[in-house]
Amino acid sequence: ASQMHHDPSAGARIARHAIEMDVEYRDASTSSFAGLVVPQYLTQLAAELARAGRPFANLCTSLPLPNDGMTINISRVTTGSSAAVQATENSSLSEQDLDDTLLTLDIRTVGAQQDVSRQALDRGTGVDAIIMADLSAAIATTLDLGCIYGDGTSGALLGLNNITGKNDVTWTDGTPTVAEFYPKLMDAIQQINSNRYAGPDLIIMHPRRAAWLFAAVGSDSRPIVLPTAGVPSNAMGTGPVAGYGLNGLQLAGIPVVADANISTVGGAGSDEDSVFVVRRADMLLFESPGAPSMVRMDQTLGGQLTVKLVAFQYACACFGRYPTAISKVSGTGLVAPSF
Repeated sequence: ASQMHHDPSAGARIARHAIEMDVEYRDASTSSFAGLVVPQYLTQLAAELARAGRPFANLCTSLPLPNDGMTINISRVTTGSSAAVQATENSSLSEQDLDDTLLTLDIRTVGAQQDVSRQALDRGTGVDAIIMADLSAAIATTLDLGCIYGDGTSGALLGLNNITGKNDVTWTDGTPTVAEFYPKLMDAIQQINSNRYAGPDLIIMHPRRAAWLFAAVGSDSRPIVLPTAGVPSNAMGTGPVAGYGLNGLQLAGIPVVADANISTVGGAGSDEDSVFVVRRADMLLFESPGAPSMVRMDQTLGGQLTVKLVAFQYACACFGRYPTAISKVSGTGLVAPSF
């Protein structure tokens, strides 16, 4: 009637209705549709716990673990043959009986477990996958830590720090600088060359020590370690500033791996880290193939509907075959750096 016949009373009724609706009702929002506006959980982007991982272990010489036994035995020749110029024709040549010492290493088991309700696994999304990934990451970090600091007792691996006969370089300095660190690093390198008669090809240090190197500048206010892959003049090292693990940093032409499993609580003040220099070919790490193994056990606590998820692997670190292929730099010169 309002539109077709232009009835003023009809138009008034429409206007009055609009005013009444304005008073009686509010605009709808997402809260008005609680059952329709569904919260979104991006399970594929779930953040796993950040861990130090196994930067050094990944760079060891990897060998398959033997199929049987819980020990590995390796012969180390400790007394070698002698040689001398023959005094005269038909006279006896120099002779020294060769003798060896047996190096016996224990195969260790590194493992982790979680008890999870069947409801969480059956009704959850990706719960088993994230648990298994975390178990695997925990094992990797523990293995790497053992390869560096394990003492070989109570089921532990025998790591770099506890190898008898390695080269030890002590740096005592109350006001350490990068320039003063360089000769100590050279000492660590030359001791491997002088005693192992082969060159080192890997330096292991904490990320904070690598950053300290990059932070240092010379008297000309230029960085001592240049963040470039070029061939700069008068630089002790080159490489990218950012990065973890084997990131391209080189010192004296030797690759550096940044490994957060390097302890930062050493020394009398519990604030020192260490730097290791090694020859990778002599750092043997035996691991079970396809490690770590993943096992799901439904029956263990079946009466409680509890599922046990287990991850484990066997490993044997063999770093004492040539102890002099390892150098360790430590001391007050490696206290926590300031930036």
